[in-house]
Amino acid sequence: MFVRREAKLTQILGPEQQHPEQIPRNLELEIGKRYLGTMVGGEGLCVAIDHITWVSGGDIKTPGGQTTHTEFDVRLKVVLLQPWTDEVLEGRVSAINVHGVSVDCELFSAFVPKERLPAGSVFVKEVQEGVADCWEWVQEGQDADLDGEGVLLQVDDEVRFKCKFFGENCAQDAGLELGPAGGELVVGDMRGDGLGPLKWWNIERKVLAADQVPMELSDTSDAEKAQAEAEEALAGMELLDSDSSEEEG
Repeated sequence: MFVRREAKLTQILGPEQQHPEQIPRNLELEIGKRYLGTMVGGEGLCVAIDHITWVSGGDIKTPGGQTTHTEFDVRLKVVLLQPWTDEVLEGRVSAINVHGVSVDCELFSAFVPKERLPAGSVFVKEVQEGVADCWEWVQEGQDADLDGEGVLLQVDDEVRFKCKFFGENCAQDAGLELGPAGGELVVGDMRGDGLGPLKWWNIERKVLAADQVPMELSDTSDAEKAQAEAEEALAGMELLDSDSSEEEG
């Protein structure tokens, strides 16, 4: 699921961020703002900045004779999420339509196409007044007269599924004509024992511990916006030799 990789990049710090004792911490914070929650090198989703291993002396930029920022070359270790094929993942259903099911997995989103839902699943539009669209599981030999009283897969259901394709091109790799709703990194499969809604199997999903609750982001200041614009001109994070990767679990 997780691997630790060595990477290199160039990071900008403003004049007020360059106190010698604060540079390493400020670099970690700014790199985190740029890369946490993004795909890196097409290989994995960056979920943590482990630590910085080396920092250059810094290249001061002084357009018009005024110091605006300093560029630092940085080497660091990052933790990437890389679910392997057939790894069982968990999440909560965030949307349902005739094409399949979208799942929120906290760190990323997934899409389970209708072809990969449990065998016998049938789409039901507005089961009853006030109840949103859902998929109903019709078991072999069961009357398919759908009335919403069967085994349902609905929004907010907690589910388990297998990872079949991972990455920004997962929909294309899976051969889906209608791709994920937007930004999903996994195409999943709910066919199999123990997969699908946890309520079908009487399983309780683990709750995030207090120290694992995602941070709330504050509004971006004008100075931060200017720095972000300067960073857009820099080359992105480059992962180094994959032979140096370490599995995190």
